Amino acid sequence: MGSATPDFRIPRQGHIGRPATPYMRLGEIPRGLDGEIAWCTRDGEGVGILQAGGRPDQSSKVYQYMEGEGFYIRRTAIPGGGSWDDIFDDNEIDVLVMGNHPGGAEAGAGFARRVIRRNPLIDVLLYGTGEIEPRTVHDRSLYTAIWTQPGTDYTERAVSLIRMHRQKWNDVIFLRGMVISQIVDIEGRINDALAAHFRLEPSTPRGRRFEEYVLENPMYMLEGKKRALGSILKDVGLGEMWAGMNSRISDLQGKRNKLAHCEVDPDDTNTFTSMGKAYTYDRNGMRGILRDARLARQRLLEIADALRERA
Repeated sequence: MGSATPDFRIPRQGHIGRPATPYMRLGEIPRGLDGEIAWCTRDGEGVGILQAGGRPDQSSKVYQYMEGEGFYIRRTAIPGGGSWDDIFDDNEIDVLVMGNHPGGAEAGAGFARRVIRRNPLIDVLLYGTGEIEPRTVHDRSLYTAIWTQPGTDYTERAVSLIRMHRQKWNDVIFLRGMVISQIVDIEGRINDALAAHFRLEPSTPRGRRFEEYVLENPMYMLEGKKRALGSILKDVGLGEMWAGMNSRISDLQGKRNKLAHCEVDPDDTNTFTSMGKAYTYDRNGMRGILRDARLARQRLLEIADALRERA
């Protein structure tokens, strides 16, 4: 998985028309923070585990568990310095185990939130958190866990998290919900771009009416909104920003429809039948869907900013 885009934005919550959240990076790797990336493979299954924080005795026990499960492990040390963004761009990370954050437990929780907003498939264990309130870090995603471990002996907790992460890929509800939520979020970003062009703020009566009667009206389908936005961009001289977007979003819509209206093979819950054809959605397939959704979302945020400047 290459580094296709160097920056990622955190999707906004709430109403349309607010200024887009600035680009946010994960930041630099603190010097002296020891850690390893372990890419674990077995019979076509791959699990990427990033352990950071300097507990080699605990990380070794995690590796022993994976080896006992029949995984072959390739280990790579994280660099002393450099960018976290490069680490998460260039490696398939499924589980992050982190402690000894230089900013303390609360800063570590904030880092975990940003990681998950960037990729909602990653599960996180924060160890050495002391008395930090668990509820402050457990509210990020329906599809991802952030667990805490007060002490620094984290092996048992990490193994439980890894087991849970592996099991959810056989959860049909998880797979469907993840894909559908990505399309919902993308439609929200299209709504934001349209509101930006028409200079409609949610704090105004006109903005609220536009949101309620147009953008949230089920009569105005996503396909129509896509066409409208593409035409607007062409009219204002920003047509190049829409290049490739229509096909990318249409492909995501097609995958959403297959998962939303399909039959599940009772013997293989990762296989779905739609219109007589079988489709398999495993971890690798979901990674591809999320990557496409992330790139589409980022471009739509850029489009909203550009339209806001042209308005």
